[in-house]
Amino acid sequence: MAAQFYRTAYIPWIAATKRNPYQRPVQVAEVVRLLEAGIKNAPEVDLKTDRYRLAMTCTCCGEQRDPAELTALRCHPDVQVCRSCIGWLVEESATIDVTPTLPVLDMGTAVEFYETAGFEVRVYDGDGFAFVSYDGNSVFDLGLEPAAASAGAYLVVADPDGWHARLSARRLDVGEVADQDHGMREFSVTDPFGNRLRFGRSL
Repeated sequence: MAAQFYRTAYIPWIAATKRNPYQRPVQVAEVVRLLEAGIKNAPEVDLKTDRYRLAMTCTCCGEQRDPAELTALRCHPDVQVCRSCIGWLVEESATIDVTPTLPVLDMGTAVEFYETAGFEVRVYDGDGFAFVSYDGNSVFDLGLEPAAASAGAYLVVADPDGWHARLSARRLDVGEVADQDHGMREFSVTDPFGNRLRFGRSL
Protein backbone atom coordinates (compact mmCIF):
# COMPACT_ATOMS: atom_id res chain seq x y z
CA MET A 1 0.00 0.00 0.00
CA ALA A 2 2.80 2.41 0.89
CA ALA A 3 4.45 1.69 -2.45
CA GLN A 4 1.20 2.52 -4.25
CA PHE A 5 0.89 5.89 -2.51
CA TYR A 6 4.56 6.55 -3.28
CA ARG A 7 4.09 5.87 -7.00
CA THR A 8 0.90 7.89 -7.37
CA ALA A 9 1.68 10.82 -5.08
CA TYR A 10 5.28 11.30 -4.11
CA ILE A 11 7.05 10.43 -7.38
CA PRO A 12 5.15 13.16 -9.31
CA TRP A 13 5.87 15.57 -6.44
CA ILE A 14 9.61 14.86 -6.62
CA ALA A 15 9.49 15.07 -10.43
CA ALA A 16 8.05 18.58 -10.08
CA THR A 17 11.54 19.74 -9.08
CA LYS A 18 12.82 19.33 -12.66
CA ARG A 19 13.17 23.09 -13.02
CA ASN A 20 14.66 23.39 -9.53
CA PRO A 21 17.17 20.52 -9.27
CA TYR A 22 18.68 21.92 -6.06
CA GLN A 23 15.33 21.29 -4.39
CA ARG A 24 15.22 17.60 -5.33
CA PRO A 25 17.40 16.23 -2.48
CA VAL A 26 15.43 18.40 -0.04
CA GLN A 27 12.11 16.90 -1.21
CA VAL A 28 13.45 13.35 -1.28
CA ALA A 29 14.46 13.75 2.36
CA GLU A 30 11.02 15.21 3.10
CA VAL A 31 9.32 12.24 1.42
CA VAL A 32 11.15 9.92 3.82
CA ARG A 33 10.07 12.06 6.80
CA LEU A 34 6.43 12.25 5.69
CA LEU A 35 6.18 8.51 4.99
CA GLU A 36 7.70 7.73 8.39
CA ALA A 37 5.08 10.04 9.91
CA GLY A 38 2.33 8.13 8.11
CA ILE A 39 1.39 11.03 5.81
CA LYS A 40 0.34 9.56 2.45
CA ASN A 41 -0.71 12.71 0.59
CA ALA A 42 2.09 14.49 -1.21
CA PRO A 43 2.35 18.23 -0.56
CA GLU A 44 1.64 20.78 -3.26
CA VAL A 45 4.89 22.49 -4.23
CA ASP A 46 5.21 26.26 -4.46
CA LEU A 47 8.18 26.57 -6.84
CA LYS A 48 8.38 30.32 -6.23
CA THR A 49 9.14 29.94 -2.54
CA ASP A 50 10.56 26.40 -2.57
CA ARG A 51 8.00 25.50 0.08
CA TYR A 52 5.37 22.77 0.16
CA ARG A 53 1.78 23.15 1.24
CA LEU A 54 -0.06 20.45 3.14
CA ALA A 55 -2.54 21.39 5.85
CA MET A 56 -1.90 20.01 9.33
CA THR A 57 -3.39 21.11 12.64
CA CYS A 58 -1.45 22.75 15.46
CA THR A 59 -2.26 20.93 18.70
CA CYS A 60 -2.08 24.18 20.67
CA CYS A 61 -4.14 26.73 18.69
CA GLY A 62 -6.05 24.31 16.46
CA GLU A 63 -5.21 26.25 13.30
CA GLN A 64 -4.35 24.60 9.98
CA ARG A 65 -0.62 25.09 9.28
CA ASP A 66 2.03 24.19 6.72
CA PRO A 67 3.87 21.13 8.11
CA ALA A 68 7.12 23.11 7.86
CA GLU A 69 5.74 25.39 10.60
CA LEU A 70 5.01 22.55 13.04
CA THR A 71 7.39 21.01 15.57
CA ALA A 72 6.73 17.82 17.52
CA LEU A 73 7.40 17.69 21.24
CA ARG A 74 10.35 15.47 22.16
CA CYS A 75 8.45 13.49 24.78
CA HIS A 76 5.11 13.50 22.89
CA PRO A 77 5.78 13.28 19.12
CA ASP A 78 2.05 13.24 18.42
CA VAL A 79 1.81 16.82 19.73
CA GLN A 80 2.58 19.23 16.89
CA VAL A 81 3.00 22.93 17.76
CA CYS A 82 3.19 25.82 15.24
CA ARG A 83 5.78 28.61 15.24
CA SER A 84 3.24 31.17 16.39
CA CYS A 85 2.47 29.15 19.51
CA ILE A 86 6.16 28.45 20.08
CA GLY A 87 6.80 32.21 19.93
CA TRP A 88 4.06 32.78 22.48
CA LEU A 89 5.57 30.12 24.76
CA VAL A 90 9.00 31.76 24.49
CA GLU A 91 7.53 35.12 25.53
CA GLU A 92 5.57 33.57 28.39
CA SER A 93 8.68 31.77 29.67
CA ALA A 94 10.57 35.09 29.90
CA THR A 95 13.38 33.74 27.71
CA ILE A 96 15.74 36.45 26.43
CA ASP A 97 15.41 36.91 22.67
CA VAL A 98 18.28 38.61 20.82
CA THR A 99 18.13 40.21 17.36
CA PRO A 100 21.55 41.25 16.00
CA THR A 101 21.99 44.29 13.77
CA LEU A 102 24.41 43.83 10.88
CA PRO A 103 26.19 47.00 9.65
CA VAL A 104 25.97 47.77 5.91
CA LEU A 105 27.38 50.56 3.76
CA ASP A 106 24.66 50.55 1.10
CA MET A 107 21.11 49.55 1.98
CA GLY A 108 20.05 48.88 -1.62
CA THR A 109 22.89 46.40 -2.12
CA ALA A 110 22.13 44.76 1.21
CA VAL A 111 18.42 44.41 0.42
CA GLU A 112 19.19 42.82 -2.95
CA PHE A 113 21.64 40.35 -1.39
CA TYR A 114 19.35 39.18 1.40
CA GLU A 115 16.26 38.97 -0.81
CA THR A 116 18.29 36.84 -3.22
CA ALA A 117 19.18 34.64 -0.26
CA GLY A 118 15.46 34.08 0.35
CA PHE A 119 14.78 36.47 3.21
CA GLU A 120 12.07 39.13 3.44
CA VAL A 121 13.46 42.64 3.97
CA ARG A 122 11.44 45.64 5.17
CA VAL A 123 13.28 48.96 4.98
CA TYR A 124 12.56 51.54 7.69
CA ASP A 125 13.71 54.97 8.76
CA GLY A 126 14.53 56.47 5.37
CA ASP A 127 16.68 53.56 4.17
CA GLY A 128 18.81 53.73 7.31
CA PHE A 129 17.48 50.57 8.92
CA ALA A 130 15.83 47.34 7.77
CA PHE A 131 14.16 44.35 9.35
CA VAL A 132 15.09 40.94 7.93
CA SER A 133 12.73 38.01 8.44
CA TYR A 134 12.08 34.51 7.16
CA ASP A 135 8.60 32.97 7.02
CA GLY A 136 7.33 35.95 9.02
CA ASN A 137 9.82 35.47 11.85
CA SER A 138 12.43 38.12 12.69
CA VAL A 139 16.00 36.92 12.04
CA PHE A 140 18.24 40.01 12.21
CA ASP A 141 18.28 43.71 11.31
CA LEU A 142 20.40 45.82 8.97
CA GLY A 143 21.80 49.20 9.99
CA LEU A 144 23.34 51.73 7.61
CA GLU A 145 26.82 52.75 8.80
CA PRO A 146 29.27 55.35 7.41
CA ALA A 147 32.26 52.99 7.63
CA ALA A 148 32.82 49.27 7.26
CA ALA A 149 32.47 47.30 10.50
CA SER A 150 31.67 43.68 9.68
CA ALA A 151 29.74 41.58 12.17
CA GLY A 152 28.13 38.16 12.20
CA ALA A 153 25.17 36.04 13.23
CA TYR A 154 24.51 32.35 13.76
CA LEU A 155 21.22 31.06 12.33
CA VAL A 156 20.08 27.78 13.86
CA VAL A 157 18.09 26.03 11.11
CA ALA A 158 16.42 22.64 10.89
CA ASP A 159 18.05 21.72 7.57
CA PRO A 160 21.49 23.27 6.94
CA ASP A 161 21.99 21.06 3.88
CA GLY A 162 18.77 22.36 2.35
CA TRP A 163 19.81 25.95 3.04
CA HIS A 164 23.23 25.26 1.53
CA ALA A 165 21.64 23.84 -1.63
CA ARG A 166 19.28 26.79 -2.04
CA LEU A 167 21.91 29.49 -1.46
CA SER A 168 24.37 27.73 -3.78
CA ALA A 169 21.70 27.53 -6.49
CA ARG A 170 21.19 31.28 -6.16
CA ARG A 171 24.89 31.76 -6.98
CA LEU A 172 25.88 33.07 -3.57
CA ASP A 173 29.41 32.44 -2.32
CA VAL A 174 28.83 29.81 0.36
CA GLY A 175 31.33 27.70 2.24
CA GLU A 176 31.29 23.93 2.49
CA VAL A 177 28.69 22.38 4.76
CA ALA A 178 30.35 20.02 7.23
CA ASP A 179 30.16 18.50 10.70
CA GLN A 180 32.27 20.48 13.16
CA ASP A 181 34.16 19.36 16.27
CA HIS A 182 32.01 21.66 18.40
CA GLY A 183 28.96 19.51 17.63
CA MET A 184 27.29 21.49 14.84
CA ARG A 185 26.71 20.78 11.17
CA GLU A 186 27.11 24.15 9.50
CA PHE A 187 28.32 26.37 6.70
CA SER A 188 28.87 30.09 6.27
CA VAL A 189 28.08 32.82 3.76
CA THR A 190 29.45 36.36 3.71
CA ASP A 191 27.51 39.38 2.50
CA PRO A 192 29.01 42.20 0.38
CA PHE A 193 30.00 44.11 3.55
CA GLY A 194 31.90 41.32 5.27
CA ASN A 195 29.10 40.24 7.60
CA ARG A 196 29.41 36.50 8.10
CA LEU A 197 26.31 34.38 8.56
CA ARG A 198 26.63 30.82 9.73
CA PHE A 199 23.77 28.36 9.24
CA GLY A 200 23.74 25.19 11.30
CA ARG A 201 22.14 22.78 13.72
CA SER A 202 23.38 20.44 16.43
CA LEU A 203 24.50 16.94 15.45
